[in-house]
Amino acid sequence: MSSLKRREVYTILLEALIIGGFWLGLVAATGTTAPLYAVVSESMVPTINKWDLIVIQNVDPATLVVGDIIVFHSPWNYDELIVHRIVGIINSGSELGFITKGDNNPSPDRWGPVPEGYVRGKVAFSVAYLGFLPHFLRSYIGIALMATLLVALILMEFTGREETSQAETGRKEAQVTPETTKP
Repeated sequence: MSSLKRREVYTILLEALIIGGFWLGLVAATGTTAPLYAVVSESMVPTINKWDLIVIQNVDPATLVVGDIIVFHSPWNYDELIVHRIVGIINSGSELGFITKGDNNPSPDRWGPVPEGYVRGKVAFSVAYLGFLPHFLRSYIGIALMATLLVALILMEFTGREETSQAETGRKEAQVTPETTKP
């Protein structure tokens, strides 16, 4: 393996290690396996805007207080995650329930108390508009763009190698032809 190719492999491995280390560090710091979410509604404006990227941390539901912003499974559709503020807490003795409301909504959520088992975590912080990127990359246009970029990178890689190979061959031929030795 040539030293250039070996260097490329090491660079790719180093980049993968850095990204993997960042992800593992984020998972460890937040205590959850899915710490990042893109906000897709305007229910929490002006606190959290549509397309913001939020980072959540695992939390013991017993430590949550009124005013905390949580991510939870919708009581009406468990697969849907919602980001709302706690406006009330109900303690039935055996389980906590959270009354939630979006900051941009006029009244609390209609589904009643969110069971503590539905809570995924508490919002640690948000990054403005960064949530648009994962949403866009899952769209048809985003997938097409990524596929096009991948094909372009592959073509550039092969084209670059052919030009390098031809240049090296040309140099070697120039070194052995008698014309290069003329005064």
